[in-house]
Amino acid sequence: NGNGNGNGNGNVNGDDSSAHPRVVAPDGRTPLLPHVTRLRDSDGFVATLRYVGPVSSAKSSTESYAGVEWDDPTRGKHDGSVVCRRTGALVRHFACRDDAEGIGTAGSFLRAGKFERRGGWDCGVALTPALLKSRYVERDAALIAPGNVLPDCYARTSGGKEKKAIEFWGEMKIRDRQQAEGLEGVGLRAMGIRGLPRNDGNEKNAEDDADNESAGLEAYSHLKSMDLAGNLLCTWEAALGILRRFPRLEEFNLSSNRIRDTAPSLQLESGEFDKLRVLNLNGCKIGSARTIWRMARAAPNLEELCLAHSDLSDIGSLLYEEIGGDGKGGDEVGDRDGDGAKVRWEDVFPKLRLLDLSDCRLSSWEDDVRRPLGRLPQLTELILNENAIPSITAAPASDESTNSGDAGDDNTDAGDVDFPSLISLHLVSCSIASWSDLDALSSSSSSSLPSLRSLRFRSNPLTSRMGTGEVRSTLIARLENLEALNASPVGEKERTEAERRYVGTVAREMLLAETEGRAEAAAAMSGSPDKRKGTHSGGSGSSSGEGGEADGGEDEAAAQRKSRILALHPRFSSLATKHRDAVSASADGANSGGGALAHDAINVSIRSMAPGSCGAEPLRRRLPGSTTVGRLKALCGRKFDVEVNAMRLHFRIEGDPFPTELDDDASTLRSYGVPDGAEILLNEVDVEDERRRDERARIERARGRDELGRRDEARRELASSATAAATSSVGVSVAGRS
Repeated sequence: NGNGNGNGNGNVNGDDSSAHPRVVAPDGRTPLLPHVTRLRDSDGFVATLRYVGPVSSAKSSTESYAGVEWDDPTRGKHDGSVVCRRTGALVRHFACRDDAEGIGTAGSFLRAGKFERRGGWDCGVALTPALLKSRYVERDAALIAPGNVLPDCYARTSGGKEKKAIEFWGEMKIRDRQQAEGLEGVGLRAMGIRGLPRNDGNEKNAEDDADNESAGLEAYSHLKSMDLAGNLLCTWEAALGILRRFPRLEEFNLSSNRIRDTAPSLQLESGEFDKLRVLNLNGCKIGSARTIWRMARAAPNLEELCLAHSDLSDIGSLLYEEIGGDGKGGDEVGDRDGDGAKVRWEDVFPKLRLLDLSDCRLSSWEDDVRRPLGRLPQLTELILNENAIPSITAAPASDESTNSGDAGDDNTDAGDVDFPSLISLHLVSCSIASWSDLDALSSSSSSSLPSLRSLRFRSNPLTSRMGTGEVRSTLIARLENLEALNASPVGEKERTEAERRYVGTVAREMLLAETEGRAEAAAAMSGSPDKRKGTHSGGSGSSSGEGGEADGGEDEAAAQRKSRILALHPRFSSLATKHRDAVSASADGANSGGGALAHDAINVSIRSMAPGSCGAEPLRRRLPGSTTVGRLKALCGRKFDVEVNAMRLHFRIEGDPFPTELDDDASTLRSYGVPDGAEILLNEVDVEDERRRDERARIERARGRDELGRRDEARRELASSATAAATSSVGVSVAGRS
């Protein structure tokens, strides 16, 4: 239309889109449907069709083009808009829906003729018996190791003069187990599968072709597991067609197939896929919780459901939604069944054990997590990574609102608690900023998750300024029910060390606050005119009374500070009783003015992994917790003859397979949470090689920024010139009318 409102159906110039020839796939009968069809080029890059029709910037106003949005947003040239060749105005033919980062280069226009010629683009292939067999070697295929020897494969002896042939035994036994007809599960990842063989309903021979292509799939109806990740499935009809063709499937992986949401007209029978236990929909661009609800009704025995990178922001608003019309329940969240009872998420997911909601645009624990999902009876693992959830507040057991959308519901159990079976919770890259939110997860809290034993917690604002070791130590001390943290087990020794360090830190904080509170109160009392007058009014009794009042004010100020600190550390009282010696050591250190060195010291074993000293005996030292990483490097350099700038230090504790890097020379061992008995590993790196790698990475980043900058500048110049041209044409027409 010349006004930027292209409708995506080929009707850009206001004429009937049917005037343009229908664009079809290379098979000659598969139509290309905007916002549905998935395409791939000869290099394997995948895109979504967004537009079919003429393009305003093209020389010909009748030639059809296909506008696509690449899965890789850096592969295209624009964002779906062009400058009109006739008017100079900016015309948008389509919008890039999946360009979440706003890079603006995910779109491309391609001549429709490219799609009609084989060898360039395609819409994928059908799932046929031949395709299934192609993933596995035929039983009568040529042996790759005739006589159990791999041809032209040798290993040289230690002397380097003799070659030994490499043998491969049991090839036929392996081959027997790789026959697709006998397998229970098949992996068909990234093979360009678009669905089952299909026809367009227009020609009889198309139906015959589809029947011929799918003949033989019945021989694989015994399959229990199918992995279709990264293919070209783009509709629920195609995905459900495969499920219906393989009725015994228990595990179905559709991740990275952009099938989006179910259409209202899609027919799904309740309990239709009752054998399905595991469903992976990660990266399928689901846009509403309604789709999940409908699938849950069709697959009531689901135990694992993965929905990462979807938009489920409406999950809370759908919780208590009523059905309209004839009042029949079954298809919508909150519908009433035939007996008039409210149907909830726990009713359709009675067996769900694992739920992955990573990056699903959830923003409230209360509305998006606890209320809709808190009563799932069997849920043991909940993954909430990459959601902007600012706080976690589990409701007390007496809270009946979780179980009831209506005040009149009579099936509420007041004794129920949130997530009664939840063992593992993932909160990576969320927006948690307060320790009180995590304290709610503690088993000592009245609003706890009673079964929680494992937590994954990283990249949150709360711990952004803390070292990795310090974060781990603090979490272990504050959450007494944790048995694993960030996939690493929490041992009894590590817990004791973490609790003692935590108690000592809080005790020192309280003593310091008490001292500062008394000092502030004394300063306020001495600076008050009334108090100064009272102290000179004569009489020992008056003087004594004012002094007692001053002491009372100091005590009150100190008590207030102390109570505020205790409120921030709800476990301190019980841990202080358990670790009295740690509290005493902190008090002695504060009273002596320097900190209790004996209590603060830690025993470490330093082992060199550097080539020149890896055979040396480990260095054992007792170091203050205030020792900086820089000072520790200097000590290691003298002992193992390694340059400080070429040194990399890590520490690990017993039972932890993942060492933690000590990467900040100014930080102390205490800030990293290095416990007593830790082992410190010294590695030597090639400084010059590291510098070259860093320089190459910096240059690549700069090139990327420059390229994006050039594209943005070109886009701005294009838009500016288009605006100027449009303004000029308007001025000319006005002058003509004058």
